[in-house]
Amino acid sequence: MEKKQFIVSAIASGGAELSLLKFQEGKEFEANILNGFAGGEIGLGLGGAVAGYSFGIDVINFRQGCFQINARIDGGSGFSFGFSGVEAKAGGMGISIGKKTGISTPFVGVSIDLEKVCVVQ
Repeated sequence: MEKKQFIVSAIASGGAELSLLKFQEGKEFEANILNGFAGGEIGLGLGGAVAGYSFGIDVINFRQGCFQINARIDGGSGFSFGFSGVEAKAGGMGISIGKKTGISTPFVGVSIDLEKVCVVQ
């Protein structure tokens, strides 16, 4: 008798963002000033699992190449794990290790995205 296997995976996510000022130059530079955000995500599948929500206001969010830093009021919480890494966050305080590695507090966040090219000039 042949066994039948079913693989089920699902993910749901949504969110909104509004910036007072946004500066962008290609894909390498972006700066947002007074940026509000809110969103949520939940899912489970072969690639990992995720559950969490985000909400807050960036006073400034600056990204140059693979480096990102922001000054914000952040109240997000959640966790995720999968092929791209692991992240855990509660009340804006968190750490991520993997493709995107960084730390966040309710007031400041710093990260580096290892899949993007880092060029320091």
